[in-house]
Amino acid sequence: MWGVLFAKQNQTKAEPAEGQSHLMSEISSVSEESRSRSGPKVIDPIFRRLIRCGLCGYSLIADARKNHIYYRCHTRDCLISGVSEEAIESVVTLTLRRLSFSNAEKRRLAKQIAALRSQTEHEQQQELTNLYLKQRQLTEGITGLVESYLRGAVNRELFRKRRKALLFERRVIEVAVEHSLMSANRVLDEVEKIVAVSETIYSSYRSAGVKKKRRVLKLLTSSLTVDQERITFALVAPFREISKRADTYEVGVKSPDKSHVEDDLLIQLSEFVARNPYAALRLDVMEALASDFLDFG
Repeated sequence: MWGVLFAKQNQTKAEPAEGQSHLMSEISSVSEESRSRSGPKVIDPIFRRLIRCGLCGYSLIADARKNHIYYRCHTRDCLISGVSEEAIESVVTLTLRRLSFSNAEKRRLAKQIAALRSQTEHEQQQELTNLYLKQRQLTEGITGLVESYLRGAVNRELFRKRRKALLFERRVIEVAVEHSLMSANRVLDEVEKIVAVSETIYSSYRSAGVKKKRRVLKLLTSSLTVDQERITFALVAPFREISKRADTYEVGVKSPDKSHVEDDLLIQLSEFVARNPYAALRLDVMEALASDFLDFG
């Protein structure tokens, strides 16, 4: 009898809300993971399909040996017999650490960006003044052309030709004004976003799980190779330029003046944004990943 009542209660239980369903799914996945620990261990290599042999160019294959993961080349007679995941991870984290800025660097960058904004605004104002002047001159020219036509000083065909040319030139100026208003600080906005995202990458990566680490590495990695002598991890632009700034001086070591390093870096980052108008799309993804790491890593 009690079994029948219990079955009926289960049949009439309300469906969980969407948020509760998601939470229950997460709990279920954790439970499944806990139950699976008693069975054969399934390896989940961080650098799967991300690391290549520096000698033959093929992807390295991950193998588990004595609770450690090793990557080796499957090409016959290749000299890359096995590199531990710990060794690769050490090179990667050391490189990503160079993307973080010291407090002194942050202060100098903020000061230099503020100065550039002030200079940009001044230049923008001068540009807009010149554009508005040309716009007014073209409008006056169109008005004068209409008056000349009404007085009979200009025939219909010449009037239409000149009017069309003046209207086209005025539209070009209007577009230039719109562009100036929209892009005055766009480059600096993107540079600030690059710096902000770069600052979060190292700590986010360190706290992330394997799958999330792989996601960020796919976005950040230009190349990751192993040869007989070393492991090489190269970043994509613009993070490559940020990482290389540390080659100019030892990060964290005081010196009389390092402002020229930030000057060079700002120039490089600004040039990158100017050459890559859609770079913001990648940065938006990076920001989402960084936020994801911080919340759930």
